[in-house]
Amino acid sequence: MSLSSAMRMAVQSATLGYLPYRLMCRQMKRAPFPRDADTGRLPGPLPVLIAVIGEGTAIGYQTVSTDLTLAAQLARRIARRTNRGVQWQAMATPDFTIRTVQQLIRDNPQLIVVDVLVVLLGIGDTIRFTPPRIWRMCFHATLTDLRHLPGSSLQVAPKRAGSA
Repeated sequence: MSLSSAMRMAVQSATLGYLPYRLMCRQMKRAPFPRDADTGRLPGPLPVLIAVIGEGTAIGYQTVSTDLTLAAQLARRIARRTNRGVQWQAMATPDFTIRTVQQLIRDNPQLIVVDVLVVLLGIGDTIRFTPPRIWRMCFHATLTDLRHLPGSSLQVAPKRAGSA
């Protein structure tokens, strides 16, 4: 493949990826979100502190009830299994990618003191065509940062596309 045809294919791929991205951004602005989806609390002793960060899915994209958000569902399961209270917070940013996750964590020191931190990654990188090599490099850097947080006992559970 010549250099010019490779360049043409790269530009075409980027253009075809950009158009659906812009359409999705417009749709997300009109999509329903629960009004109070960013924080919640379940009563009980010694509350477990949970934070969920990511794009719109972190705060309940396309749901109308806080009870349906990932953080609320996780909080209920933890409360049932531990017989403890749970406090949770969810944080979303529209440009959340593997390239921005480290900065989001650094800019929000309240994330450092949580017991459970859930990081939802992949959507932003997929629609922005982040190269796999860059994704892996940034992912390992993020894991290194998370391992150095006070009290960290990092457990990684990556969810691969197409897996059950």
